[in-house]
Parts: sequence; structure tokens; C-alpha cells
Amino acid sequence: MSILDAPGLSKTQADTFYASKSALSDKVPSTSTGDIMVPLAWDNADNVALWLQYGQLGATGIAPPLADIISAFTIAANNLAKTSSDGRTLFKYRATAGKLRASLLQQVKVLVTGDSWGELPPLSQAIADRLYALFGKSADGWVSVNAGTATLNGITATLIGVWTQYDASVAGIAPAHGCGIDGKSISTTATDGRYLVGNITSTEVEIFYQDLNGYFEYKESDSGTWKTVTCTNTDTTKSVKITGMANIARTIEVRTTAANTGTVQIHGLYFTRDSVSGAILNKCGNAGSIAQNLAVFSSKIGYYATKMDPDAVVIILGTNDNRVAVTVADFERHLTTLINAYRAAVPNVGIILFAPAQTNGVATVPLVNFRNSMARLSATLGCEFYSLYDEFGTWAQMSALGAFDDDFHLSTSGSQTPAGRLGIKFFNDR
Repeated sequence: MSILDAPGLSKTQADTFYASKSALSDKVPSTSTGDIMVPLAWDNADNVALWLQYGQLGATGIAPPLADIISAFTIAANNLAKTSSDGRTLFKYRATAGKLRASLLQQVKVLVTGDSWGELPPLSQAIADRLYALFGKSADGWVSVNAGTATLNGITATLIGVWTQYDASVAGIAPAHGCGIDGKSISTTATDGRYLVGNITSTEVEIFYQDLNGYFEYKESDSGTWKTVTCTNTDTTKSVKITGMANIARTIEVRTTAANTGTVQIHGLYFTRDSVSGAILNKCGNAGSIAQNLAVFSSKIGYYATKMDPDAVVIILGTNDNRVAVTVADFERHLTTLINAYRAAVPNVGIILFAPAQTNGVATVPLVNFRNSMARLSATLGCEFYSLYDEFGTWAQMSALGAFDDDFHLSTSGSQTPAGRLGIKFFNDR
């Protein structure tokens, strides 16, 4: 059966377009005797680049630009049919894991960001526990200034006094004076503000703040010695670091006193144990976020990412995007901005795009569209891809099986599947 059809050709047209094998023998690849070919495109030297041969399309080759497009499309199409990519871009993670397996002093660091799936404990704790089981626990990593009860590993986080909170998912605009890597910050002009992080074992802690015009103090409970910071109003993000702490559980406190006559702004705390090998899970999600919310503070990410130096970043988005008037094009544009921010700060960092499962929210745009978007971006930007959307049933099915705590969020038991799958597909390189 021919692909191309027509009611007929005039004798002049036939003489012009139809050629026997002998007429085209020096213009196109040789064929079986008697084959009839129809030239479709040729150059001034009568070299035929495109032709029909018994109704089948023939060509001499594909130019590199078109080959690239076809390749990207093919990879994306394959990803759309799979639940995950193959982990080939996580070579930084594998190199670090290899040092740990060779008994070298090393910390493998994974950062989880995105919406509430990346901020609330069940999923991040499940991922952390898998990493701890593989490599042991080095330290607790990032603790948000707006953590409340959303902490890992039994850590407590308490705000006392009057603080103004910046949250990118609520504000929807870039911070006026910087923020943490999770898009959060707290500030106060009071003289009795306190922020305490307790039940945490660390030998170093870095406290990030904005250098405005305030004054604050900080200490760790083991020494009881207050240290002071008098800001110089440069409006830049800075940090102070406590080192040499005993390897025991403690409380870190930041406070303002009567000496404060300006604005104190704190962005977050980063806990490490540089002398202890193992894994660090940095929980940096922001509940309620869509991709645009994370993009608005993306210029602030590099300062922290450079210091934290993650080996892999897991980005979980879509649960909120599909319930608001977000186009897939805008989602991809903002997600690309976020990816580029991490890559600019940490060369060779691995990026895993995590497509969430169906929830009980009312969709404005089908969630599968954002799942497909992540699959396409994983191909075009060279990221990894994992789809819980494909490994879970509907929300009604999974909720009945105990996998959800509510309409939108995984339960502790429901988090074990994606954490385990991430471990098998990406993190357990044995």
C-alpha cells in the first residue's frame, strides 16, 4: 500500500517527477533492479535527498538539529511510559557514596524540596531513615525557622515572642531582605524574641541571618556562653558558626535582648558533625508551594547550596499546581529556574524530579499533565525522574489502604513506598 496518493499526473509531470533506477543510480543509494523511485527533494546538482520507493519514504540522512529534536522526543516518550529514569546523572552522589563505602571520612547529602510533601515529616523522614540505614547518620542538617512540629529525628523547634514570618508560599513574591533555602524567614524588632532548637546532636551549627540593623545573641546549652552579633546594615545574608561542641544532644538558642534597637532577621540553622561519616537529609520543602513560589526566591538558594553542597536534590511539586490556574508551560519555566539555581551553585549535583500521586483535591489541570511535564524536563534538562503517580492507585484506593493521612498528604506507612523506591532506583548503588 502506498503512503502517498493522487488522482493522476499529466505526461509532463510524469516525465519530470518519475525516474527509474537507472536515472537515479548516481543520486540515491542503490536498490533492487526494477525498483521505481519518486524523487521528492533535490539540490541544484540533482542530488536527491528525499524520495519515495514503492510508497516508502527514503532519505540520505538527518541533519544534526533535527536529529537532536527526534532524540529528545524519543527519550521523553520513553520516560512517559516509565515510572522512573535510570539514575545515570547521579554520578556525584555515587562518588560520595563510594568514599563512604571505602571507609573514608565523608558525608553523603540529599536535599528534599518542593511543596508540603517535601516539608512535612513523613516522606522526608522515610527517605532519611533509608539513607541512615545505608550509611549511618552524620547529622540533622537544615532546620527551618518556621519548623514547628514539622521536624525530623525528634528535634524540637520553638518560637517565643513576636516574630514576623516571611513564607514564599504565602507571600508569592520575593523576600525584601533574603530568606532561607526553604523560602522562609523570621524577623523581629522586639527585645524578648527567642528561637530554640532542641534535642539535637551536633558538633557544629551555622546560624544564617540578614545583616540589617539589629542585635542578637546565640548560644548552645552545653557551654552556656552567650555570643553576640551586632549587625552592620549591609542587607546581605551572613552566618555565624559554633564549632567544637561535644557530641551530645543539646539546645541551640537565638534571642534578642534590651540591646536590640533595630530589626533582627533569622533565615535558618544548619547542623553538622564534620568528624562523623554518614548521611545528611536536608528537609527544605515549603508547604503550600507551587513551582512559581520556589522560583521567586531562587536567587537566594545559591548561598546555602554552596555551603551545604548536596549530592542530590529531590524536587516534589504538582499537588498544588494542579489545583490552581497554572499552565504546564509556566510550571516548566519556573521548575527550570529552580533547577538552574541548584546547578549554578553545585556543579554536578543530581536532580530528581518527583511526580506525586493523585490526591483528593479538585483539579483545575489534570495532575498527569504535570507528571508528563516532569518526564519531559528530565529528558531535555538531563535530570532524573520518579513517578509515584504511576506506582499508586487513585486517592480513594490508596486512602482506603492507609497510605494517606488526609486528602493531600502521605501517611507514615504510605511514605515507605516512595522512599523505598527512591532508595532502590537512585540511592542504593550496591
